[in-house]
Amino acid sequence: MIKDQIREIIDKMYNGKVEPFARDIGISRKTIDNYYNPERKGKVSSEVIESIASSIEGINCEWLITGKGEMLTNDSLESEKEKEFRERIDDMSNEIGYYKHLLKINGIATEPFSKTADTA
Repeated sequence: MIKDQIREIIDKMYNGKVEPFARDIGISRKTIDNYYNPERKGKVSSEVIESIASSIEGINCEWLITGKGEMLTNDSLESEKEKEFRERIDDMSNEIGYYKHLLKINGIATEPFSKTADTA
């Protein structure tokens, strides 16, 4: 059921938070809550499916509708990995800059093989 795919999107891409998901696809939280209320038995409209498909980058439409395949397209999976990798590199670069700054203010050479080390 499409409701299962929506729950998986919320759990995996929004850390289980309904509000940001609802905001991103342009519907109210109450609408989503109605999908999971046993008394209401809300049905997912084609407009909501279309909104999810157009609002969430890389979502696999076949998976969204049928549950078959992967949640994200291969291109978006690669993009996510690349983005994560770039973020990790940026974090490491910032950390290195911080440590270089600490070394500099303490009068310690910041190059691993400084000229003073070569002459020793």
